Amino acid sequence: MDTHEAPTPLSESADAFDQEHAVTPLELFFDLVFVFSFTQVTSFLAHHLTWPGLVRGAALLAVLWWAWVGYSWLTGVVAAEDELPARLVILTAMAAMLIVSLTVHTAFEEGALVFAVAYVVVWVLHVVLYAVASPPETRDAVLRVSPGFLGSPALLVLAAYETLWSEHRRYLRTGGHSVR
Repeated sequence: MDTHEAPTPLSESADAFDQEHAVTPLELFFDLVFVFSFTQVTSFLAHHLTWPGLVRGAALLAVLWWAWVGYSWLTGVVAAEDELPARLVILTAMAAMLIVSLTVHTAFEEGALVFAVAYVVVWVLHVVLYAVASPPETRDAVLRVSPGFLGSPALLVLAAYETLWSEHRRYLRTGGHSVR
């Protein structure tokens, strides 16, 4: 009796799916940067146990989750490790995301601008990675919708300036004394 069964179409397609969608070490390392950012949100929430702190934590989680979903989908579609320019873009985006992660605790205070600018860099590099590593029809489609990708992060920069301006006005009103 033969213990080897003939492959079925379903098992063949499952094997093809596993081979096509193998996760690369670079993707896993980038995921670790996102995991670190999520732990920073947890720490932020532990230090801000108020309703406004919960809303801010949820906003941080939403912003970081959106970036993670975008890169997870992108690196699943584009072979980022195959070409050096794509790999450099991913590594640079990783560095920007690490800066975002490190500024989570001060994202609503003095670190707001650094958080926002680094987040914009993450999304600009998302579009650049599409331009570098995707086929022409995908690249053209992404470039058409890129203002939507970049508009929301740009609003964070404007909000950061408002936060910094509010801090500056409060500082001036108190005669140069900190009110914290």
